[in-house]
Amino acid sequence: MSFNTAFLSEYLAHHRCGVAAMMAEDGAPRAARIQFVVNDRLELFFDGYDCPHLLMNVDKEPRIALVVGGCTPGDESCLQYDGVVTRPAAEESESLQQAYFAAIPAGRRRAGAASQTYLLIRPRRLQYIDRNVVPTKFVVFDGGGSGRALNVA
Repeated sequence: MSFNTAFLSEYLAHHRCGVAAMMAEDGAPRAARIQFVVNDRLELFFDGYDCPHLLMNVDKEPRIALVVGGCTPGDESCLQYDGVVTRPAAEESESLQQAYFAAIPAGRRRAGAASQTYLLIRPRRLQYIDRNVVPTKFVVFDGGGSGRALNVA
């Protein structure tokens, strides 16, 4: 198995949801389940409709962490994704919204909500962990692209 950007993109596209965590303005942790689509740069696009409490501090503290996968019985793999949240430019948001609506039809129903906001997460560090194999496979990707594999017993 080749652990590269294509593998990570496929993994993220397959799962399409994860638990995201950010820090609130008072320093308290905030977490929410988000649904997303992934582009070829491993950026994640999602809407903030279901998680306004998560995003209250996004302009002051844009760092975010997600865990994707690990919820399917018999599958002991997950991806830990650290990134930075941005608000995409209108043109970029429009094309990403179309991909989002195609993958997550409920997103289209929320599109007209007054409080709707769309966000893009740019990767900083990704760590794939596969406990389905012995020894456990750890693969770290810095900047969402090139990575190095570490075998850990």
